[in-house]
Amino acid sequence: MHMNNALVGKRIKRLRLKNKMTREELAEAANISVSFIYEIETGKKGFSVWTLRRLTEALKVDPDYIIYADEQEVVLTRMEFDVL
Repeated sequence: MHMNNALVGKRIKRLRLKNKMTREELAEAANISVSFIYEIETGKKGFSVWTLRRLTEALKVDPDYIIYADEQEVVLTRMEFDVL
């Protein structure tokens, strides 16, 4: 399976901001470096299943959302715009 690093990174950043976390806080909660969080969020690097698990636990989200958000992301985006 091929992951689109840019889309996955955007989802992770959106979740981090939704949880009102800094990169430093997410890095500490997931036990990974701040620079790696930056590289993930900007789509420069992918990550392992173990890192995915740490991120999903820190962000309190199902791994499927990070990997497969397609339809869920469209619904979430529409809901966010409806609030505005």
